[in-house]
Amino acid sequence: VLSLLIGALLIMGGRLVWLQIIKGDDFVSMAKKQYESVEPLIATRGIIFDCNGHILATNNDVYTIAIDPKSVQNQTDLSKSLSKYLKIKYSDALSLVTSKDTRYVPIKGRFKYSVVSNLEGIDKGIIIRKQIKRNYEYGTIASQILGGTNIDLKGISGLEQYYDKVLKGENGYMIMQRDRLSQRTPSVDLPKVPAVNGEGIGLTIDINIQQIVEEELLKGVKNAGAASGTAIAVDPRTGEVLALVSLPTYNPNDLSSMNNNNSRMRALVDNYEPGSTMKAVTASAALQEKVINVNEKINTSTNNLLPYPISDDHKVGTI
Repeated sequence: VLSLLIGALLIMGGRLVWLQIIKGDDFVSMAKKQYESVEPLIATRGIIFDCNGHILATNNDVYTIAIDPKSVQNQTDLSKSLSKYLKIKYSDALSLVTSKDTRYVPIKGRFKYSVVSNLEGIDKGIIIRKQIKRNYEYGTIASQILGGTNIDLKGISGLEQYYDKVLKGENGYMIMQRDRLSQRTPSVDLPKVPAVNGEGIGLTIDINIQQIVEEELLKGVKNAGAASGTAIAVDPRTGEVLALVSLPTYNPNDLSSMNNNNSRMRALVDNYEPGSTMKAVTASAALQEKVINVNEKINTSTNNLLPYPISDDHKVGTI
């Protein structure tokens, strides 16, 4: 009997050593996963302004809606509400609510708070989550300059991509505690790393000039029956670019409309022969350096001053 008692104590002691010392850290980690959860704190992406302080790109709250069919309390009432507020057919709403073999049925689209506020709390089977969406205040205006972001607010084109590190900031997190009902609450005793919001950037672009140039260029492209068009407006005193337009364009609020043809900033990446517009540059430089005077005649047909001949398409001779 004594041997059995000693043996049992040794077994229990060994088991305790195994649980508390050898595997102790693993079980502590498992326990934390059960009663603690990490809640990300998303940094606010920086705002983009024009030269006069007008907001070109900012952030808006949007919401996604999903259904947990197994938690739905009243399929008919919920379907009617979804049909009414989301403007979808009742039959489509009912098929979402009655889906089988799944606990998460997303409803296509992202919605404003004015819409989801009508659905909050009406049924345990509805899941509403807030997201942040990048919003471009002027739509197609300056779209190729600004570029766009993906669903995770990461810059994927234009200045949004080039200045992504500046604009995005740094996300933080906080540790939440779960109670026995799986409800999460913050705790002052648990670590918290606050988010660092992104910085804003100001452009030399004047959105009013940009809009005028884009409208006038669009008229020119239509009148000429052209496939594309480019216009640049520069302040000659400073070299600041006030407007930079390429057509066709797209709306960065709907990235599904973006393709290689309408997102390309032709003014920056396409080759273009300047033609006779370079004569004004050459003449200005020659006058500035006093190589010629305003009354001097120039034979524009000669090309023997250059190692590589330049042939005129329209010869004008001496001017």
